[in-house]
Amino acid sequence: MTLLETLDYFMNETEAYMNELSWEIREETNYEDNNVESLSHEYDFNKEHHDNLLMIKSELARLQRYDEELSNVMPKDYKDWWENSPEEWPIVAKSSIESLREREEIAWEHLSIANKKLEARK
Repeated sequence: MTLLETLDYFMNETEAYMNELSWEIREETNYEDNNVESLSHEYDFNKEHHDNLLMIKSELARLQRYDEELSNVMPKDYKDWWENSPEEWPIVAKSSIESLREREEIAWEHLSIANKKLEARK
């Protein structure tokens, strides 16, 4: 079972329990001496728990998309990416982007020098 599947399982369990609590709260309102306040607190606690699990699931899905999108564009022979653990991928991606920016800056400098030489010949 993947981490996302595990989260789904616990979210479904929490939702089912919240439905049971909702039903119990409705039933308790039929009685003058009832337990609505306690059940409402328990419902609210489980709702907060469920919302937190939903945020965790969303963040895990975002991280998974990040890994997949970057892995799709990394060359198969790029050992810094494929031989490092996924925990190091953000550092490798950052270094790759910085390296490309440096190369681009150098290329623009060379292009500027070449253009100046061409202008001087005219």
